[in-house]
Amino acid sequence: MAESPTSWNPSSEHGDDGGGGGDASTVIWSVNFSDIADHDFLAGGASQTIDLGGVNFTAQGNAKADKLEIHNGELIFSAKANSGHSGSAHNAPELRASFNDLMTYGAKSGAYDEDKMYVFRGIMTEAYSPGAGGHIVGFGEIDSTADKDISMQRSGGNWRMAKGSSKFYGVSKDSTGMTVPYRSLAVMYTKGVMSLSASADTEEGKWHGGTVVFVGYARQATRTGLQDSNYTYVSSGTPLINFAASTAYAGVGGWYWSGGNPGDLKFERLELHEVG
Repeated sequence: MAESPTSWNPSSEHGDDGGGGGDASTVIWSVNFSDIADHDFLAGGASQTIDLGGVNFTAQGNAKADKLEIHNGELIFSAKANSGHSGSAHNAPELRASFNDLMTYGAKSGAYDEDKMYVFRGIMTEAYSPGAGGHIVGFGEIDSTADKDISMQRSGGNWRMAKGSSKFYGVSKDSTGMTVPYRSLAVMYTKGVMSLSASADTEEGKWHGGTVVFVGYARQATRTGLQDSNYTYVSSGTPLINFAASTAYAGVGGWYWSGGNPGDLKFERLELHEVG
């Protein structure tokens, strides 16, 4: 008999609340920032690595941060102008963990399994509708290489997805099913198929909670002859994204290029799900 995708409860091993409750949970790692002591990554001599829920996360992009800290139960990013995580700029302030470390901590097999689905979710402290820039939630193999990154971002009044290097795409929020202020962002990946979603709610513990804004493939071929079906096909070649690579990561951050500075961009909780 095939195993149920919700039959394993990682909370029994790691003491996590599971988010979704009981055996239905697919959360294999999470952190509530209310459980983490204050830490200012920009303070002189401050450690740039911190244990979050049993996994080490490391700060980057400090030069483009006015704030990068955990304070009063919130992870706070305040980015300087000309910071980003797409196109030619991959310098935004972020906190990242090795995907291998997350797998060692929580995955059922102790390692990345290409036959499973993975979802990384960032939950904010409140609903946001920034005038420019916004939160970043993503994971991937390496963000400086095309088709090797998956990032869901807010870009003022637009939603933005980034696929690594110079590949990114933005669309007005009003053209999508998610037009109201957002409280959570999530990225999903399995065998090249990716989905990026947003919600006005926290969607805590839900592996596919929220409204899908972008959906597609890490690498796809021309849709000639398939336009009417809204399908495409995946071209052959090297693996799409290798989450077992030493460079693979999961992380969150905040960015701002120009216009009205969005100010403090805050997170209250992060979750990683393994489904299957």
